[in-house]
Amino acid sequence: RSRGQRILMAAFPFCQSNLEIPRTYLFPKGYPATPNTLGEHIRKRRMDLGLTQAQVARLIGVTLMTVYGWERGRFTPATRHLPGVLRFLGEDPRAQVQGFAARLRAAREGLGLSQKGLGMRLGVHPSTVWHWEHGRTQPSIQFWPLILDLIGSDLAEPRATTGDRLLALRRARGVTQAELATELGLTQQGISEWERGLRQPPGRFEKWLQNQGIGRRA
Repeated sequence: RSRGQRILMAAFPFCQSNLEIPRTYLFPKGYPATPNTLGEHIRKRRMDLGLTQAQVARLIGVTLMTVYGWERGRFTPATRHLPGVLRFLGEDPRAQVQGFAARLRAAREGLGLSQKGLGMRLGVHPSTVWHWEHGRTQPSIQFWPLILDLIGSDLAEPRATTGDRLLALRRARGVTQAELATELGLTQQGISEWERGLRQPPGRFEKWLQNQGIGRRA
C-alpha cells in the first residue's frame, strides 16, 4: 500500500470478504508536493503546519505581502531574511548544492551576511568574497579553517577520493602542501600528486591516513 492513499472497504453480497479499493489522496489546492524553489518550500511548510501567510510573516518577522511574494515566486528572500526563513523551514533546502563557490554562498546567506559582512568576519575585502563565490579564485590556505567552519568539511563525503579527503584535511588544519610534506618526511610534489589523484599514498602511510579518518574505503 503506497503512502498517500486511503482505503475504501466495499462489501458485496456475493463476497465473503471485503475488497480494498485504493483512492489516491488529493493534496489541497496549491500544495507544492515536490517543491523546487525556496518560495515553494515555504508554502509547503506553511500548509503542512496549517498556518496562514500572516502567521508565517509574524514568525519570520516580515510583512504578509512579503510571504505572499515569496510563495508566488515574485521575488526570493533577501539575505537578511534567510536565517528566519531557514529556522521556519527547519532545514536548508539548498544544503545539497555542490561545489565550493555555491556552498560558500549558501552558508553566507544562511547566516544573513552580505559579502561585505563575511569579508569583515574573515578579514578580507568584499571583492575577495565575490571572486570566491564566482569561482574566480580560491582562498589562501590561512582562510580555510574559518571557511570550513562555515561550509563544513568534505571528509565525510562518501564519493570523495583519498586525495579529496587529504586536501580537505590539510585545509581544515590550515597547512600548506610543503608543511604537510615536512611533517610526513615527503616532498611537496608527492603531496600534490596524492591530492590530484595521480597516485595513491604508499602502504606505509596507510595507518596515518586511517588515524586521520581518510584512509582508503571499500
